[in-house]
Amino acid sequence: MLLKKAWRVLLAVLGVAERLPYPEAVERSLHDPGGKKRVVIYRLSDGTFSYQEEVFNDKLLDMRWEPKGLSQACASPEAAEAAARKALPWLWAVHPEN
Repeated sequence: MLLKKAWRVLLAVLGVAERLPYPEAVERSLHDPGGKKRVVIYRLSDGTFSYQEEVFNDKLLDMRWEPKGLSQACASPEAAEAAARKALPWLWAVHPEN
């Protein structure tokens, strides 16, 4: 919630609050078998969906998921997952959630 508010404030300061969709909720996430990569499917503020690849940084003082940027908007979470599977070869071995 705090991150969402901070994001809105930043966008308002930059004057792009109405033009730029932002992540509102996580729809699902898919993890590689080794646990070092994941793809998060987000619902954006404009009702579209996007995916973001993240890599886990396991350095002692920096342990966190580091994003690699959002994809283009998709019409559904399934379309976002399909786009992620097409763009990220490591994801081919990960089975969809049931």
